[in-house]
Amino acid sequence: MPVRKRRTWSFEQLERRDVFAADLDAVRVDAVADYAVPGQTLAITATIANLSTLDASLDYAVEFRLSLDRTIDATDVLLDVVTRPGLSAASHDEWTQQVAIPTNVPHARYYVSMSIHTSANTVADNAIDDQSTSILYTSLEGVVSYQGRTQAVAIRSYLGGTEPILDNVPTWLVIHGRNSDPSSPNLVQLEGVLDAVRSGDQVLVLDWRAAAASGGLGGAGENYIKPVATWAAGALSGYGFLGEQLNVVGHSWGAYVGAELAERMPAPRGLPGQVNSIIAVDPAIDFPGGSYNPLARGEVDFARNSKFSWAFYAQGGVFGSATTAGTADESFLVTSSDHSKVVNVIANLFSLAIVPTARPATLGRQFSFDRLLVSHTPNPAWRPNSYNSSGRRVIRGTFEAVITAAPTRLTVGLLKFATSKQERVYRP
Repeated sequence: MPVRKRRTWSFEQLERRDVFAADLDAVRVDAVADYAVPGQTLAITATIANLSTLDASLDYAVEFRLSLDRTIDATDVLLDVVTRPGLSAASHDEWTQQVAIPTNVPHARYYVSMSIHTSANTVADNAIDDQSTSILYTSLEGVVSYQGRTQAVAIRSYLGGTEPILDNVPTWLVIHGRNSDPSSPNLVQLEGVLDAVRSGDQVLVLDWRAAAASGGLGGAGENYIKPVATWAAGALSGYGFLGEQLNVVGHSWGAYVGAELAERMPAPRGLPGQVNSIIAVDPAIDFPGGSYNPLARGEVDFARNSKFSWAFYAQGGVFGSATTAGTADESFLVTSSDHSKVVNVIANLFSLAIVPTARPATLGRQFSFDRLLVSHTPNPAWRPNSYNSSGRRVIRGTFEAVITAAPTRLTVGLLKFATSKQERVYRP
């Protein structure tokens, strides 16, 4: 009888290979904030679930991107790739991921997406945020040139260079004049008052100090008025601003930069460029020798380039122009002040417009910001063009009213205007 050989069996320990037989589902991805700034971080809440009865025992990768549309592909801006631990059956993983926004991401609205990648680098699932997130900048920066000489310019929040520039709210743009800058005390006061007048708006400043620096009695900065305006109009419209969002406040040369900017904002064919409103504070005289002449026929017209405009002329000053101030829808003579302090007087005037009062007719209420910004209508209380540049009542004058500064020359002392029957005087 043959001898039967005895057989033995051995079993090799096999690696588990069911890891991605599990059903990993990208449940939700959500950008916590409505906007982010290049160079800063964005918090993203992510939820991933294992919907199967099998464990996903190996780590997997999660990829976060920014997409201009709701289609996810490899051309979208990569934010981060993170590794997450395996998920047991019927469990989920929820966490908040901080991602850095690359410094070169263009300003736009993006959707945040999330993709799950297996060890074989295949996409298991993906998700995209229901709401878009804005990538905003804290400043718009550029250069302007005149006859080969280049100067830096910038637009930023009046609160400083860390505040984002919003593209979807009504906006004030404050523009300084000759030998000045946005941090000059009189302009800082005005900027703060504008912020208080319309709490839902944003206040930006146009900084062109390098170009506006003319020193002594020089007027070289006048040459940069149009280059600065052209750059600013392009920067703002390129960022997404419409003329109807913008309310321009300019002092001295800044008033002309504002008017030229408005003229260059995109407009329907055949119509002049416009912003919502212009406030011109003591628009400047023409400096001799400069390439810009505000008194040239058709050069400056605040009413033409805004839906409504105010201008304030400091009587007796040597730097302001009554002629260009008279092109606004409503023009006002300011006495007992000067070219610099008139900014403080106007800031005080605007602050009176928001002081609560039970009296129906007050000085501040004659300067209604709803009238300037919304209805775009003249004040029915006064008779237009009742005063000349000397402050005398005339039949065909330039100014609607006379504002007299207090002895400090920094605040309003009184307001005088003519009705169809009499002259009225209001004090703060």
